[in-house]
Amino acid sequence: MRDSDDRPVLRAWRELAVTDIIYKAIAFALLTPLITVLFRLLVRRSGSTAVADADIALFFFTTKSGSLALILIGGLIIAVIALEQACLMTIVLAALRGAHPRVRDAFAHASKRSFAVLRATAQIVVRVLVIVVPFAAAIGATYWALLSGHDINFYLTNRPPEFLAAVAIAGLIALGLGVVLVRTTLSWLLVLPLVVFENVLPIRAFAESKLRMNGHRKTAASLLVPWAALAVGLPIAVTWALQLIGRAIAPAASGSVAALLVFVGGLAVVWGAASLAVGIAVAAGFALLVVRVYVDEGGAAQVKLPERYRDELTVEGHRWRVSIPPSGRFWSPRSFLPPGLPTF
Repeated sequence: MRDSDDRPVLRAWRELAVTDIIYKAIAFALLTPLITVLFRLLVRRSGSTAVADADIALFFFTTKSGSLALILIGGLIIAVIALEQACLMTIVLAALRGAHPRVRDAFAHASKRSFAVLRATAQIVVRVLVIVVPFAAAIGATYWALLSGHDINFYLTNRPPEFLAAVAIAGLIALGLGVVLVRTTLSWLLVLPLVVFENVLPIRAFAESKLRMNGHRKTAASLLVPWAALAVGLPIAVTWALQLIGRAIAPAASGSVAALLVFVGGLAVVWGAASLAVGIAVAAGFALLVVRVYVDEGGAAQVKLPERYRDELTVEGHRWRVSIPPSGRFWSPRSFLPPGLPTF
């Protein structure tokens, strides 16, 4: 991959953060009522005010209403993530091209492609399920052949040879599934940019992405693996660090209820802020990763800043306003305030 300078993207941190927060609020508004209804349904089914993890798993995987709810929740989450990535990638690509679009401009552009983005996302889910089902069936067959003689708690307690064999076989199957999914992810990495920036039909974007990724998979993998490690490791590290701080300081504040409440409340605020920052970094990092690969393989031909339109961005033949201060800097107080109207 060619040498790259990501400083313009870092200067657009405010737009990236605002976009991520808006989509988190949308997800919260959509999912909270649904999860509340599901919890009440679970409580009614169990006849108790407390619901065990096993009851939740049985509800989602053994009942029609639970399976439907799982599909609905998963679909909503994936749809929100896909639309957020469309906005984030728009901001990232514009920043790399020397522009600094406002958040509302990124939303406007992404909204024009929202139906295509959702169709592409639905196709990704279906294609992944087609890949996963045979592996899941193989694991199920292994369980039926080796572990159907006793309750699972018997095998977890005694760990007989057939249990160890089943675990080993399932592990190899899961490893194979992981390899296939990683290769597939690398082949489909440009599906969303193609749909968002080049108006490629979702059904054709997969083949086009696979074609363009030829010769770029190793580079993309070298970016994707560290990103995945950070996406998993950073939340764990933040939680571990705050737990360590809490265990070290909480005993000193235990003599006063007021002091303990203040400390716990402050720690909760810090944890929330840190988790939000990590979430923003992970989402923006993935958008930057994908756009970098997209630009490196020769894409972004439909997204450029013509010299005669230094304050406009040409996308699919249409120009939309961006904010570029006359001084050439990427941000200033005036950058975020168009004449007479406050804006992001």
